[in-house]
Amino acid sequence: MSKLMKKRQLILSVMIVALAAAVFANWYFTKPKTTPVSGVEGATQARQENDGEALNVDSPSVGNATDYFAAVRLQRDTARDAALRNVKDVMSNLGAIDEQTVGKAKQTLDEITENIKLESDIEALVSAKTGTDCVAVINEDAIQIVVPKQIIDETLVLRISDIVLDNSDIRADNIKIIGAE
Repeated sequence: MSKLMKKRQLILSVMIVALAAAVFANWYFTKPKTTPVSGVEGATQARQENDGEALNVDSPSVGNATDYFAAVRLQRDTARDAALRNVKDVMSNLGAIDEQTVGKAKQTLDEITENIKLESDIEALVSAKTGTDCVAVINEDAIQIVVPKQIIDETLVLRISDIVLDNSDIRADNIKIIGAE
């Protein structure tokens, strides 16, 4: 019986590590090719890495920005849904094993759902206070907020920082505001 419990604990541990890797991979591969702007210093100087590609300067990229934000949200939601499904599957297959392992799985599930809610709340508040679309991505104790590059200025950085500080436990130095083309 002891070997069976150890085997289930090992399977649960592997699934939790796989979940963390999936969330990290989602964050890593969906981040925009921009340089983050955080704090008040340099807030008006969002730089984009242009690896030799041509930029159309005659037309605004409002439609492209809207498409970008929708695509990032869809990718994030798909990855999160898969992660939640994996954790729920593991929890349903655990049966009557020790309470500590079940508690860890429930804690992981609670953290994921809390981050989803917090990201959604911050996105709604930033959109309401700034009148622009945004995407928030929480990774452990840090947050990255992507907004259109054209609107980044010192006032926007301060507003977004205030929203994050008022609604979460994330420290000011872990807030990154990124401008997307």
